[in-house]
Order: sequence, then structure tokens, then C-alpha cells
Amino acid sequence: TSVMLGRGLVAAPALIDRILGEGKAVDKARLRAFHDRVYSEYEVMLSGEVPLLYKMKEFWNNAAVMFTNHEKYAKKIRKVQTLKNYEQAVNALFSDQQLI
Repeated sequence: TSVMLGRGLVAAPALIDRILGEGKAVDKARLRAFHDRVYSEYEVMLSGEVPLLYKMKEFWNNAAVMFTNHEKYAKKIRKVQTLKNYEQAVNALFSDQQLI
């Protein structure tokens, strides 16, 4: 049996735990690990910086709302043009803001 979770999983990374009855809350460490896994998997699958940036910007369209004061960081992530700037923006979000 297959289940497609897509954006729901990005917006609520603990969704699978809830479905399985484990009820673990998502914290910044788990969300960061989830982000890093998505990033690395896309990096392998996609060819080049632009497609990877596009996919990761899409990720943050759904995930940014989990953080306090996320608007400024989400805007910065949307505007980045290089992976280096993307990584800096994501690092700033994780270090400066808390999960709601």
C-alpha cells in the first residue's frame, strides 16, 4: 500500500509519527534533519543548482510557517540565486527563530 503525503508532510514533518501513534513532536533538530535529507536527495536526483533551488524554495513555501517571525526569512529564501546564499538563509532561520 502506498500513501502520498507531499505538502502535508512538509508542513507537518511529525505527521508520520502521529499516523503510527508515536506522537513525537517535531523539534528544530528533527526538522533540520528532515530538511537536510530532502536537500541531499534532491541534490542527487536533480541536475544543477537552479532545479535544486527551485525545489527547496518550494519546500520552504510550506515549511516556513512553522517558525516564529518567518516572513523575512521566507522572503530571503525565495529571492536567493545561489546555493551558498540559500544555505545561509536557511541557517539564519534555524538559528534566529523558534518553532511555533
